[in-house]
Amino acid sequence: MCVFNKPNRDLTKNSVVNTTTTAFTDFYDTLFSLLVLLTTTNHPDILIPPYNGNRGTAIFSIVYLGVGLYVLLNILTAAVYSEFSGYLMSSVQTRLMRRRVATRAAFEVLKYEHK
Repeated sequence: MCVFNKPNRDLTKNSVVNTTTTAFTDFYDTLFSLLVLLTTTNHPDILIPPYNGNRGTAIFSIVYLGVGLYVLLNILTAAVYSEFSGYLMSSVQTRLMRRRVATRAAFEVLKYEHK
């Protein structure tokens, strides 16, 4: 009940509260704002103006942040980890191969140098 306790109208002026925000003006601004919201770096600046206009946006923000933080970011982290571990494995194999070749070359140089 605490979510819906403030009226949508300013009772002193008999007009609707101004809820315009630059975060959700067009499609691309909305996508960018939701991406910023997903990283939770600018959470109040993005969600407070729509929340002041309609308290139902609290439900959207809870669902969006829940799905985004606990599902989408975990999938993204798993994909990045998978790609990085593949790159790391090939990098380690290349480094070990270069070390073996360099060790053999150094041994051959020392072997012929002492004859």
